[in-house]
Amino acid sequence: MASFLTKSNFMSGLQCHKQLWLAVNEPHRATSLNLAQQRIIDQGDAVGQFARQQFPNGQLVQGNGSEAIQATQAAIAVGATCLDVLTKSKRPEV
Repeated sequence: MASFLTKSNFMSGLQCHKQLWLAVNEPHRATSLNLAQQRIIDQGDAVGQFARQQFPNGQLVQGNGSEAIQATQAAIAVGATCLDVLTKSKRPEV
């Protein structure tokens, strides 16, 4: 199965190459999020919700990896001009 590089994984890789490798190859070994990390994720979710309110005609694209790629391509093929790509990686439970 092909692995896709997410924005979160990319940012992790900038901080530590081993962290990126673990996130992609052995995600079950990830440590739980602390409260500060969860707050950052929650803030990002809130920004996404606000952006969707500002662009109500935007098309929401959900999924991960190839699923999201196919959904994006399909939306563009039918003429969508404003896309909100909402992909969620599996995060450890707090």
